Amino acid sequence: MMEAILRLLDRLLGLSKPVIPEPPPMPANMTPERQARLSDLYLELGSEMRALRATEASMAGLFFTVVGLLFAGGISLLGSEKLSWGVKLWGIVGSSLFLLLFWFALHARILHDHVSYSHLMSRRSFLDAQWFWPEMPGRPPHLKGGHGGPGYRKTQALIALSALSVLTLLFAMLIAAYSAGAEAKDNGPTRDGAAPPGAAASASASARPASEAPAQPSASAASRPSSAPGQPVRGS
Repeated sequence: MMEAILRLLDRLLGLSKPVIPEPPPMPANMTPERQARLSDLYLELGSEMRALRATEASMAGLFFTVVGLLFAGGISLLGSEKLSWGVKLWGIVGSSLFLLLFWFALHARILHDHVSYSHLMSRRSFLDAQWFWPEMPGRPPHLKGGHGGPGYRKTQALIALSALSVLTLLFAMLIAAYSAGAEAKDNGPTRDGAAPPGAAASASASARPASEAPAQPSASAASRPSSAPGQPVRGS
């Protein structure tokens, strides 16, 4: 399935693996000056090939670092209670677009470096025939069928898998957080722990009649005889 995704991405980006022609056979007679130039070229080809492999490894490491930062930033963004859902949505969408563009650019760059590596490998094999006997120094097993191995395709597959995983998780967490927030807003208490406005109104309405009821006299005051104004109170 991953190979199908990579091929689809190649078609969307308009990428194709070019056919690298084999170099012509080595001439029978060469001057010492030409042999010296070919010797220098042989060393330069090796340096260029090592630089291409180092560039691919460094770019892949940078991509995985960026993916980790975007994932951690998305979790922090969704967990913040001070930001509105509009800010969270646009933050996730912007991060996803940046991740997609980085993924597509790196996919194309890895294929470009692979083609360049294969081209240099074919030229170096051409020079090998001048100074080494056949099958010396020997080619690795993964290079028997061509000038470049499948390692670049594995790197592209790891990058595609990490990008798709992070994108899926970010949007899944966004939908889940939005659903949980909407349900808590409709059915639960407010964020500060206070009761909803309807419950507070009903509680105040039920407590109001009790507070407005007239105070009842005490038992001693009720048993005490009343006296008219200006008359002394008769003792017991």
